[in-house]
Amino acid sequence: MVVDDAYPCIAHAAFDHEQAKELSTLYTHLMLERGFLAPPVIYCSVAHTEEVLDKYEAAMVPVMAELSDAIRKGDIADRLRGPLPVEGFRRLVR
Repeated sequence: MVVDDAYPCIAHAAFDHEQAKELSTLYTHLMLERGFLAPPVIYCSVAHTEEVLDKYEAAMVPVMAELSDAIRKGDIADRLRGPLPVEGFRRLVR
């Protein structure tokens, strides 16, 4: 995670890897399976209790372990639960 010094309440999940987009997508998919909609940017607020943050951390630790395993085995794309996100802002239907 990368934390912006100007806005410490905003954490960014950034992957320094040639398959960063795939890792970010897999991270989101795996966190969804654990009950968290976890995009690459996390906006924490006073509404996030210690209990919620503890649950988030408990979900994130095995997800990071799986991402590490996927990198080590070279099968990141095989583990994706769906397609990669579409880049840019445009209509997805014609």
